[in-house]
Amino acid sequence: MQLSRVIAYLEIKVEQLKIESDKREVERIEREKLQLQRKKFESLQDEELKKFKLLLSDVKKWRKIKLLRKYIDEFEAVSKSQEINYSGIKGYIEWARKKIDWYDPHVNAKD
Repeated sequence: MQLSRVIAYLEIKVEQLKIESDKREVERIEREKLQLQRKKFESLQDEELKKFKLLLSDVKKWRKIKLLRKYIDEFEAVSKSQEINYSGIKGYIEWARKKIDWYDPHVNAKD
């Protein structure tokens, strides 16, 4: 009689341990899923930050290009109006415009 009680107790304990083990396994899987979701989210955030930094870089480049073009146009206008050996300056202006076109990603000219 005692032996049957001990065996029944052990069977109950084994079943409880199995249930606890299954529960821990489910919790582990859930933690891994959450960790994977968090990594995906962080990866998306990193990608967005990289894109935004590239956008900022493009804006800075665009502003420089606008300033360079404006400068060359102004330089050309002043040179023509003051009739300062414009033929010598013309080569510099052409060179500068080609370099600006090369620097401008919208034009994408060859150097």
